[in-house]
Amino acid sequence: MKVRRAYTLASALAFAAALSAQGVVVKVNDSTAGWNAFMNVFELPSNGGGYVFGSPWAISDLRAVFDDSTNKLTLFPNSIGDANPFWYLPAGGPGSTGNKQMDAVLYRESLDGSMSDTTVTFTGTVLSNSFAGSHTARAFIRDFAPGFTSFNESSVVLAPGAFSISLDTQPGAGRIVQWGFSVTGPCVWITDIAPIGFAEVRTEAVVTTNLLTNGSFDRPAAFDGWVPFNNAFNEAQPFARSAPKTAKFFGPFLGVEAASGVYQQIPAQPGNRFRATVQWYNPSAEPIAGSNTTAMNVEWRDENGDLIGFETSPGLTALSPTNTWIARELTTGPAPEGTFSARYTLVFVQPNAEGGAAHADDAFIERLILPCPADLNGDNQVDNGDFVLFANAYNIFDCTDPAMPAGCPSDFNADQFVDNVDFVTFVTAYNEFLCP
Repeated sequence: MKVRRAYTLASALAFAAALSAQGVVVKVNDSTAGWNAFMNVFELPSNGGGYVFGSPWAISDLRAVFDDSTNKLTLFPNSIGDANPFWYLPAGGPGSTGNKQMDAVLYRESLDGSMSDTTVTFTGTVLSNSFAGSHTARAFIRDFAPGFTSFNESSVVLAPGAFSISLDTQPGAGRIVQWGFSVTGPCVWITDIAPIGFAEVRTEAVVTTNLLTNGSFDRPAAFDGWVPFNNAFNEAQPFARSAPKTAKFFGPFLGVEAASGVYQQIPAQPGNRFRATVQWYNPSAEPIAGSNTTAMNVEWRDENGDLIGFETSPGLTALSPTNTWIARELTTGPAPEGTFSARYTLVFVQPNAEGGAAHADDAFIERLILPCPADLNGDNQVDNGDFVLFANAYNIFDCTDPAMPAGCPSDFNADQFVDNVDFVTFVTAYNEFLCP
């Protein structure tokens, strides 16, 4: 049983630590964190080094291997299984020479602008790096202009021990921030990779609480915990990211623009922010066609269930690569006034009567602990309005009490109680008044 202790304002001020909202720190999380893969192909430097093409690849095709059981990511030199002289000279096989310079990029990204106009720091630990002189492994942060027309970069060659790199990202709508690893060097026939070497990086488990029920869609009952609409199906698929099942969608063919999908509702209140993710798959057997698209939405609903507004993360289009899982992520702004719940929604939008299907897996949403958590009403300042909300929660005490506001937002340290520890945080923010 947890018991309160009397706490004075003076002692709260003496022990409180100042909050800081300066910058964003990202780490090397494990395979569950929503990594993506891209390959840039160049001519060899001896042939001028010109750019040939770039495209999304599967993570395994980069030759990047996660072992979550040992908290390790291993980066190998890229190996193409195609013996064509385009890739190898005189042709692919043991002892052949790579004929293309490969830039294998393993990355995570922020598409919603939450990492723009701030300092992004990427930290981690390199366990080993035995790459020979022909190949280089780096950690990087890249800040792309809209449309990937240009980018700023901070990077470091991997060396055993801790690394930390930072980049001051630019302001502006549509900018995309990526961070991760690249391995650059000629492609190597699979039997010849051992002498080239590899790099190992320690990973950290993603310690988060998924607010969704059955986010992997794998429970025996179809769409258990979800509300499906129109053409949504929950079936076993050989390519399921978390076996055995996926959520499959295709258009409703209603003669007008319409959507199929699923949704799930979670408690929320004004000022709450959420991070939502999903994995999308465009099957080559029935690829998305024409103007069809998919999206992940977080909808703000009032206590009657009516829509107040929503935020969206674009998913797949007819141009999306097939037969590979593609991660999408959305960090919302504060929920608007009147919000009673947040609805996590996956949709397949069909503007015209065009075919194709899409699959989704590993749906996830979490409530974020904000840099200014004591701003309980979301007005960017901690004042008497927030004091009333906090005092009410403090008197209720237990987050499981039905009287506690949805989501228990005054429980700043997430221990399921609004107690003296949370009081310290609130008093410090109250004296600062304006959110940082």
